[in-house]
Amino acid sequence: MSTGQPNIVFTRNVVTADPFPNTTQPFDVWWQAVNDSNEDSEGFTDMLVITTSEEDCPDDANSTVVYDSQDPQYNTNPQDFLEGPLAARATGNVMKTNVGPFSTAGWYRLTVTLDTGRSNTTTYACIQISQGSDGSGSQ
Repeated sequence: MSTGQPNIVFTRNVVTADPFPNTTQPFDVWWQAVNDSNEDSEGFTDMLVITTSEEDCPDDANSTVVYDSQDPQYNTNPQDFLEGPLAARATGNVMKTNVGPFSTAGWYRLTVTLDTGRSNTTTYACIQISQGSDGSGSQ
């Protein structure tokens, strides 16, 4: 039975291109969507919010936002979040954006929302950013 609305969901978990991000280097965040319906979807916008976190990455309202793709203060590449139209049952391109570096070592929650304003499907990844070398040999 058709609902008349596309259903945009994740086909790939949120991951970082670098499995060991650190405080001195920016890194890529990747995700991928699929239209899990019998309805074609027009183009849409995704959203990435990165917050400081604890090890188990709870959704904590007191966490500090260090990146928000909808805020020009953080995001200078809004085109990184624009997805093209997806035909029914089609898989979208792997989305990727470059973020960081973040100056504080610790745990971070990377929350991606697909198709903001319609599907609003959300998932997250919990990553640890290690202290990087400043190039002088000390850490």
